[in-house]
Amino acid sequence: MIMMPTSTMAKLSLEDSHNTESSQSEDDLSKTLHMRYIKAHEPWTPYDFPKQYMAHVKYEYYPPTFVLGAGVTAAEFMRYASEYFKRHDLFPQAFDRLDWPSIIAKHLGSVCEHVTTYGGQSSPILLRQVPTKSDTSYVLPICTNYNFPRRFPTEECVKLLDELEGAGIKADIQWFLAEDHTEWESIELLDWSKDYLDFLKRRSEARRNRRDVHVVTKQ
Repeated sequence: MIMMPTSTMAKLSLEDSHNTESSQSEDDLSKTLHMRYIKAHEPWTPYDFPKQYMAHVKYEYYPPTFVLGAGVTAAEFMRYASEYFKRHDLFPQAFDRLDWPSIIAKHLGSVCEHVTTYGGQSSPILLRQVPTKSDTSYVLPICTNYNFPRRFPTEECVKLLDELEGAGIKADIQWFLAEDHTEWESIELLDWSKDYLDFLKRRSEARRNRRDVHVVTKQ
C-alpha cells in the first residue's frame, strides 16, 4: 500500500480529526466556509478534511457536497476497464455497449465490498467527474460528506487502492468538491459561515435540552 497504511487508517475517524470546532476561532471557521477558500484548498486528505464540511441534516446544516474516493484520470480508468475486459474475454466488444462503465462500477463495488444499507447488496462504484485542480479530474467515490458512516471506511478505501495498484494505477484517497459552484453564480455569494454558526447553536441547544431531560428523569 503506497499511501495509507492500514494500521494508520484504522485509527482515523471523524472524531479523531485534529480539525475540530474547539481548535479554531469563529473567524477562522467562517473563513473556511467561503467558496473562494474551498476552491483554493481542495482536494483534502482524510487527515486534514475540515469537520465543518460534514453535513448535519438532523440540524438542517447543508454544506457543499464533497466526495471521498480515489482520484484517477480518464486514461487510467479506461486502462483499468480494458484490462478487466481482457481478463474476462470481453475485449474489445464490451466497449460497444453503452453500459460498459456500469459493468466496471459493479465489479469495483464487489471487490471493495462497497455495501449499501439496504439489503446488504454490493453498491456500484461509479466514475464521477469533479472540478479538482489536479490532473486527476475523476474520482471513484466511496462516500460523501452527506452519507459518511460512523467510522472512517478504512477497509473499502484500502481494497480500492489495492485493486487500482494491482492494475498499475497509483491513486490517493482524498476529499473532492463534488460540483463547481462557481459556475452557478458569483463566488462571493457562496458562503456557508452563517449556516454553520446556526447549526452549532441548534446542536448546542439540543444537547442542553437532552441534559435537562436527563437531570429531571433522575430526580
